[in-house]
Amino acid sequence: MDGALRFESLSTLLSHPSSKTGFGHSIPQTEHQNELLLHILNQLQSISSSVGNRAEYMTKNDFPVHSIREAFQIYVDVICAAELKSKSPSQRAGWLRTKQRAINNFVMRNGNIKMSEITREHGRQIFDWWSSRVFPSDGSKPLNADTANRDMVNLHSFYTRYWEYLGDEDRKSPFRKLRFRNVIYKDIPPFSDEWIVEKILAHGALNNLNEQ
Repeated sequence: MDGALRFESLSTLLSHPSSKTGFGHSIPQTEHQNELLLHILNQLQSISSSVGNRAEYMTKNDFPVHSIREAFQIYVDVICAAELKSKSPSQRAGWLRTKQRAINNFVMRNGNIKMSEITREHGRQIFDWWSSRVFPSDGSKPLNADTANRDMVNLHSFYTRYWEYLGDEDRKSPFRKLRFRNVIYKDIPPFSDEWIVEKILAHGALNNLNEQ
């Protein structure tokens, strides 16, 4: 018998001084019995209300509430811990620098909002901001689309892996398929011989790299 039927049955007993049982017999009720049944009814109603509130709470709070900066810290310290362990100090610094730049650019445009609040609109905002820099309308020198794409890829990867870590593997990334394609730059000069000698071939320049 579910809760609704219990309430209905108890209410019937309370409303009728002599209620029939399922066997056709009448049970005379005393004032004490009525008080006892009323107490049981109140308890069942209280339990039902508590269970309902808990179910509603769980529906709204299935996952922790993290801001994007808090989530990024989890991403660095927990989600990516294994892959960072195999990198050299300089490689870890480079990895963190590019990922942190993507987060900083997002926060500057949209604020340090909660991960659950990020929508496709936020993804388009950051993409449109990069688009104005890759294809400037004021005649200024365009930025390399590779940098913009790296930001979009880093945001997509961060968002997707964060929610997968929490168990929400079906959540769509607001940054999915937002990329700059077929952008060709013809004015990027090669490294000069002097730069290669001073930066790459200099004594001790590669000491911080690991064997990989």
